[in-house]
Amino acid sequence: MTTTLHRQPEGIPAGGQFAAMTKSDKVPELEVPQTLKEALDLSTLAPGQSRTLTPATHGLEGIDTITLTNHGHDAPRAAVLFLEPAATAPTPKSRITLAVTLPEEANIAELYEFDDWSRRGARSAALSAVEEHLGLSTRDYARPASALPEDTAALDQEGNLSFEYHESVPGHIDPEDFASWMSGYADFSDPLFRQRLQDDISERYNER
Repeated sequence: MTTTLHRQPEGIPAGGQFAAMTKSDKVPELEVPQTLKEALDLSTLAPGQSRTLTPATHGLEGIDTITLTNHGHDAPRAAVLFLEPAATAPTPKSRITLAVTLPEEANIAELYEFDDWSRRGARSAALSAVEEHLGLSTRDYARPASALPEDTAALDQEGNLSFEYHESVPGHIDPEDFASWMSGYADFSDPLFRQRLQDDISERYNER
C-alpha cells in the first residue's frame, strides 16, 4: 500500500481553507480620553486643524460640544528697530475659534413660539435677547483688518442656539480662562435664567 503525503501550503491552516483560524492581530487599544489641559494645548493642533471637546473632556455643565480651531499666528507686526537691552521679543499668539453647541435642554423654541406671534418676528426678538445677554452688539465703526472676528450667536429654525467665540492666545489656553469664556453660554439651560429670557423676548417682541 502506498501512502501519499500532501504538504499543507503556507498560509492555509491545517484542515483546509475553511478551518478555524487564530487571529494573531493585536486588538487595538482604546484611546485614553484627553484631559482638558491636553485638549487646550495648541502645540498639538496644527494651524487650520480643529478638535472637538465633548462634555467628558471640557467638564462644563450646560454645554454640549466645543470645537477648537487653530488659525495660526497673528499677522506679524512691523519690526521694532530699537529695543531696550533687557527687552525680549513678544510671545507669538495664535488666533482661535471656539464653536459652541448646547444640549437639548437649552433649546429656546418654547420661549418664543406662541400662537399669536409672528414666527419670524419672534425668532428675531429671541436672538436679540440672546445677543444682549452675551454682550454681542453690532458695531457702528470700522474694525481694523488685524482685529479678531466678531463673536456671534445663531438661532436655527428649531430653536437651537450655537455660538462662535474668537480669541488670540499663546501656545496653551489656560483652563480658567477657557471656563470664563464659556460661562455665559451655559446659562441657557438654567430654568431661572430661561424665565427671565422669555420675559425679555416677550417685551422685545411687543415693542416691535
